[in-house]
Amino acid sequence: IRLVICWKWKMLPPSNAWGRPTWASFKELFHYGKDVFLVNVGYQLTTASQTIIITRTLGLDAAAVWAVCTRLCVSLIEVIGRIINSAGPMLSEMVVRHEIDKLRSRFRNIVEVTSSMSVLAAVALAVCNGPFVRIWTGGRIFWTPWNDVLLGGWLIIRSIVRCHIGLTFINKKFGFLRVMVFAEGVALV
Repeated sequence: IRLVICWKWKMLPPSNAWGRPTWASFKELFHYGKDVFLVNVGYQLTTASQTIIITRTLGLDAAAVWAVCTRLCVSLIEVIGRIINSAGPMLSEMVVRHEIDKLRSRFRNIVEVTSSMSVLAAVALAVCNGPFVRIWTGGRIFWTPWNDVLLGGWLIIRSIVRCHIGLTFINKKFGFLRVMVFAEGVALV
């Protein structure tokens, strides 16, 4: 649909402006894709490993309780993460134009908004997750309020880290991050 809209509205560059593919640009894209893949696999291992560890150590019933009781937290992390996701094109343009001061200022604003939203969401999670779980499960699952407080802290940290990792994706300068996130996921598993 996007391709058809771009073609209809004549948003595609003319045929002589596409450029030729080169081996250097292919290698650059391949290495970027490899770095993105490693970071995403590490992130998936990190977020999925809790259920694996709980299943192995405490049993399937405890893993079910974990999955049900953390669902609201995971959803909030995804919603708050949309802030940096939607700012990506704007930040990318600043990187391309070498507007470093403007990028730094906008990124600081994004981190401030994300932090504020994550603190509000963490407080709401700590207060509302217990009743939400009780209503959702009909009172069959027990979950202590301290777990909700810890989940709120995890939500705040995860949201802020997601901003910084998102900026790394935009800058395309992964450095040691690609190995670190992947190694963290492997170590947890």
